[in-house]
Amino acid sequence: YKWLSGVGIKGVDFIGIYKGQQLFLIEVKNYRRRNERQLPEHLIPDSSALGQAFADKILDSLQVIQTIIGYLKRRWWYAMAHKIVSQLPSRYGWRWDWYFWSQAQQLIEQHPDRVRIVLWLEEAQSVLESSGSIKGELEAVVSTQLNHLSFSRIEVMNIRQNSLEGINCQLAMPNNYSNS
Repeated sequence: YKWLSGVGIKGVDFIGIYKGQQLFLIEVKNYRRRNERQLPEHLIPDSSALGQAFADKILDSLQVIQTIIGYLKRRWWYAMAHKIVSQLPSRYGWRWDWYFWSQAQQLIEQHPDRVRIVLWLEEAQSVLESSGSIKGELEAVVSTQLNHLSFSRIEVMNIRQNSLEGINCQLAMPNNYSNS
């Protein structure tokens, strides 16, 4: 789908399907400082700007999925392949990328309660301490921007607080890492 490249679309970092039952749209932002040369904390966007950028990426990602499905439906082989693969156990379909996109679209249309939108936000410790609940602010902004969608929830997580069942997350850090 290289034809989508360079057209101004900004999608989320990861789109995944967990056990064929849940669609994940995951955006990762890492504002932790590892050394003095990294982004100064006063340049970290406020929660409304970050929330708006996140909402835009979600909407663009959903549009990309619809565009890919539209493209596939115009291919002569798609309907036939989809019909054949739908008769097989689901493990066979995952061999082809078109099946992934079909499953993603099906979850969006038929099971919006199984769509999980995640902002994985790693912040510098002083940002957390000074801003109180940046996570709560972000959830409010993003929920407001995406309120016309019927997805069950928008989640803001980090390495210390996450609810990704069955997924173990670790932050790779160099030996001289400073937590501030």
